[in-house]
Amino acid sequence: MKDKRINIVQIEGRCTQDIEKVETKNGKVIAKFTLAYDSFMQTDDEGSYASFVKVICYTDIAIFALDKLEKGMQIFLQGKLLQRRFVDKNNNKKSYFQIVAQNILVTDLNNRPNLETQSSMERSLV
Repeated sequence: MKDKRINIVQIEGRCTQDIEKVETKNGKVIAKFTLAYDSFMQTDDEGSYASFVKVICYTDIAIFALDKLEKGMQIFLQGKLLQRRFVDKNNNKKSYFQIVAQNILVTDLNNRPNLETQSSMERSLV
């Protein structure tokens, strides 16, 4: 039986790249990008507080991300944290974390979409 524990991520940051479109074998659209956010701790020896996390979007959120998001845009997103595990070509076990986006709100006031094109979360906040 699956243990149903709370898994909620809320984070604000900037898209570090244009959104990548991926189509599955059965034709479903997926959107992927990396989000840069400010950490509460220094992340390197040069004094940076920037951290990065991979984001993946499915269904309507993927369409919204592909249509409206772009490199440098500031967003707030809600989603779930997911760990991906795999074995590399040298037979080493590897893993990484990503956020599966469930809602996206564009907080970049210079690039906000109009009401008709906002995600469901944005419309509920207006």
